[in-house]
Amino acid sequence: MTASAPSTIKPTHGQILRWPTRRSRTWTASFLRSASKDPNVAAVVAVGSAVRPKVTSADLDLGVICRNPAILDRAHPLEVDL
Repeated sequence: MTASAPSTIKPTHGQILRWPTRRSRTWTASFLRSASKDPNVAAVVAVGSAVRPKVTSADLDLGVICRNPAILDRAHPLEVDL
């Protein structure tokens, strides 16, 4: 991927097993659509209890791999950790 090429965000074998809120699900869908067109974003990875079976979760943890973290739009719901 070159600096000017758009990101290629693709789902892999994993999935979000539990959404903390409807708002977190809506925000994440919108964020992923935006991230897939953002050349600054190389990958978005969901980690933590929301992706592990048989555990409780109160939030969604997303790791964002990007070239310049300073320009990443960080406005997100309280229950989503970036």
